[in-house]
Amino acid sequence: MLLLPAWPSPLLSAALYLLVAGFHVSSADDQRPKDVYYIVVMLPDLNHSNYPWMFGLQRVKPAIDIALEKVVENTTYTSGFELVIRTADSKCDISHSINEAFTFYMRKESTVFFGPCCDYAAAPIARQISFWNIPMVTTGAMASDFSKKDMNSEGMAYGYLTRVGPTINSLISPIISLMKKYKWTKFKQVYDAHGQKAVDMLCHFVADGLHNHLRDNPQLGVSETHAKINMANPDYEGILTNDIANDHGGDLSEFCLIAIRSHRGIIAC
Repeated sequence: MLLLPAWPSPLLSAALYLLVAGFHVSSADDQRPKDVYYIVVMLPDLNHSNYPWMFGLQRVKPAIDIALEKVVENTTYTSGFELVIRTADSKCDISHSINEAFTFYMRKESTVFFGPCCDYAAAPIARQISFWNIPMVTTGAMASDFSKKDMNSEGMAYGYLTRVGPTINSLISPIISLMKKYKWTKFKQVYDAHGQKAVDMLCHFVADGLHNHLRDNPQLGVSETHAKINMANPDYEGILTNDIANDHGGDLSEFCLIAIRSHRGIIAC
């Protein structure tokens, strides 16, 4: 579910090829000034953060440089224009990221955004770019809401967003399959919103995605409840007596507990 160090190069290479294939290409003998296309890479700068982001700028930027080098080598695609990389520190922050996006847009230096990856940082940009006609490519933005491409009643639309990594939706599907197979009628989520340190609020987005899916699909016949816990100082007795108790401690075929702890995902049924 996470952005692994081995992912960026092939994914970003493919993204770059797809992007440049749609740009204007002139002949090698064309002496007109080249058009410049700006790729804004917006990720948290590890030099200014104490958080161990797996998708920090220093970890991803080398892969982007390699991808750009391979794309530029193919003059069939790039003879008519120049690709320029711009970087920005998203800080994985909702306010800072949209401010950086507006800054590059006002400078006319944003042909495409790579990132942000953090969901809260990506959300406002992913909505705004539909007014700018600028695409956004990210291996993050994993929350299920980002799959909504058309404007809905909440004013959210992500039609210019392309996600090239795993999403919460890809986790929900097999869990729903388990529910159907074993005919579960009760589902209890016990989780720590900050239990996973590599991606901010990952456990919250997983729990929220499952909750919303079951709410929006009553035909599944599954009653879902959830409880937040603090795994930094867990109260196991309280969890068992208050959050699970008799209502969810009976037939195992009717109960599924998801406890997501730091760097591990556990599904116990």
